[in-house]
Amino acid sequence: MTRARLFVALGVVLALVAGLVAWWSGADRDDGPARDRGAFEEAVEGLGAAPGVRYEDTSITGQRREVTTTEFGAQFGVTGYAGLEDNDQGLLKVDGKLYTRFLRDEDRLGRWKAGDPNDEYMYGDLGKQFPSPGDLSAKLQEAVAQVPNLPAPGDVNVPAVDVRGVPALTAETGLGTIYVSRDRPYRVLRLEPQGILTPSRMPTALPEFVPPPAAERIAEDSRGVDIIPIEDDDAVERMYEALAENTKRLAEAVDAGISFSLTTSAAFDCTAAGCSVTAAFKGEVGTKARERLSGGSVSARLTVKNVTIDGRPAGGCMSAPTTIRLTGDSATGELSCVDVDAGPVFAAVDAEYSARAQQEANASGGRVTLRFSSRGEAWVDAVAVAQTTVDQLLAQQQKERESGTCSTGQPSPPRRTLYHYTNEKGMEGIRSSGELWPSRLADNPKDARYGDGQYLSDIQPGTRSNGQLARCFLGRPWPKTKYTHYVEVDVTGLKVTEAPGREHVFVVLNDAALDVSGRIVSWGRN
Repeated sequence: MTRARLFVALGVVLALVAGLVAWWSGADRDDGPARDRGAFEEAVEGLGAAPGVRYEDTSITGQRREVTTTEFGAQFGVTGYAGLEDNDQGLLKVDGKLYTRFLRDEDRLGRWKAGDPNDEYMYGDLGKQFPSPGDLSAKLQEAVAQVPNLPAPGDVNVPAVDVRGVPALTAETGLGTIYVSRDRPYRVLRLEPQGILTPSRMPTALPEFVPPPAAERIAEDSRGVDIIPIEDDDAVERMYEALAENTKRLAEAVDAGISFSLTTSAAFDCTAAGCSVTAAFKGEVGTKARERLSGGSVSARLTVKNVTIDGRPAGGCMSAPTTIRLTGDSATGELSCVDVDAGPVFAAVDAEYSARAQQEANASGGRVTLRFSSRGEAWVDAVAVAQTTVDQLLAQQQKERESGTCSTGQPSPPRRTLYHYTNEKGMEGIRSSGELWPSRLADNPKDARYGDGQYLSDIQPGTRSNGQLARCFLGRPWPKTKYTHYVEVDVTGLKVTEAPGREHVFVVLNDAALDVSGRIVSWGRN
């Protein structure tokens, strides 16, 4: 009974905290200016066009997490605890599969590991906790839409808050407190789940609006997660390079659901050509691992490290993955590999022992035999990912890398038609008048950065989101409402110039309206 009462009391406290935190949801103040939603809406919309997003947070248990998620849902990062950096774990999620590795694991060479039930329990919902930019943007847009009033950048009644040194606005939503930059360009900076109470959020009045909690939370066990959109070209390149480097290491990944052990000590046969190492093994396949296997077989690999000859370091070796047939849930076999680095070491040691034996034989007048040992650490693992699969993953990531930016990876082919992107009103105006007016540098430097004229693109409608088009054309993901529609124009006979330094942007240099009445091929929504 006492325990039940304690739980009830605790629930009341948590409910009170959630209610108190909701005070800054933006209920109108009589002495404040009219609220506008622009900063928050622009920030969350712009986030949806980012090629990637980096999350940095600490959980309520003190676990540090740094996770990067691409727009296509691939994830990589690191997690650990302060003061226990030797136990830091790397995280990788590609093609919907989770891999982990201890970054400083000398015993298993820091290899990726798949199929560990504990890891699946701890990190299996990585995608939900740290979603892609598009998914995060959609959730934030829904949460922001439920808040009737939002603080405006010029509102003097809004408390002064900053995130990583950036002045910020805050809004209480069903997902928690959303922080966006107070100045342009508006960016989402941080999310603090409901129930996190900080001094900057202490209420001074009873709440007038309590946002309903979202059905699916983001980083709900977090003390607060910093959100860093990955937008500029250099940052995007670094993100995909890091993803590719992590993915390449999957060729050495092991399946934690299959346990192999050596039936006898590994045998070392060393010569001046190297050491040939042979090991017999047996193993059991777990239920979950059995579901992942096909064809009644498993791929196994022998690893030998820390080879020594007479105590001298002599390298190591690894066998090629070998297919082993299963008998029920068991597998047995024998694998071998050759440590070529041991050859020169063996030759040197053998020469020294031979010379010493000869000296002792000469002195004694008899036959003398001297022996030295070769040894090392050997184990057998189940291969989690075939090299062909790794190659396919890398190829897919390269495609995503190219489609996530303006680049297609290939030079633009000659085209007879190009596309002018605009909004619905602009599209209808072009169709009805038969004219395409120029963008002028004096009127809008962003639109006409390469000179006065009609701007077009060879990016086909439907292959980029509106925000991605804004990034390609303006170098920023907003406003995405600027490029919702298109007009396809036949440019045969026109003097079309490719914009310098901006892929897939073309301009007809011109300071007057261009007659396109006989050139419109198609039009519609992007």
